[in-house]
Amino acid sequence: IGSGEVIPDLELISNDYAMEFDAASSQYVSAGNPSELQLTGDISVSSWFKTSNSGSQMVIVGRGHIYSSSLSSWCLFRRTNNGIAVQLRSGGAYQYVLSTATTYNDGKWHNVFFTREKSSGNLKLYIDGALAAPITTGVTSALDNETQNTYIGADTQPAEYFDGDIDEVAIWNKVLELEDVQTIYNSTNNNPGKCANLFTGGLGSGLVYWNRM
Repeated sequence: IGSGEVIPDLELISNDYAMEFDAASSQYVSAGNPSELQLTGDISVSSWFKTSNSGSQMVIVGRGHIYSSSLSSWCLFRRTNNGIAVQLRSGGAYQYVLSTATTYNDGKWHNVFFTREKSSGNLKLYIDGALAAPITTGVTSALDNETQNTYIGADTQPAEYFDGDIDEVAIWNKVLELEDVQTIYNSTNNNPGKCANLFTGGLGSGLVYWNRM
């Protein structure tokens, strides 16, 4: 596969659980602080989500506040147009670096995945195992100096709460390739979290956070 790792036989288990977020109740999960996650350059983030909400912007997973000009941040979130966006910023006006026109408020499970390569500044956004937006190159950000915690279901204000279900949040300190993204999607499609050893036994190298929700 793309990362050069060997995926073992995947262990399928019965798992019908996910975490349900209610934006009206201001619910979120803290995934850890920068010293715990040690994200100092390359990054890959994977998550499953499901929502029927067609309202305001909702963060799936991110670090920093999407509206604050004083904080550097990265955020993966559902926009007001119901598309998916990745935002990287280092002060100044917030910016949707990558986003989709396709809407994702159909009440069905979708896998969303983004990667950032520090040396090139390349960003990629994948949805349901396929590249969902043009690759953006040369993006610079002060992510390496970020002091904010990483949250699931909200940004670190906290605000922009998610309304729906989130499952299988995984974060790596390296760039995963298309083959790896497709392995994750194809192994858990229609049942997020079903493969018990997908991350620990297969794509565990560089994994700094994994929450089966």
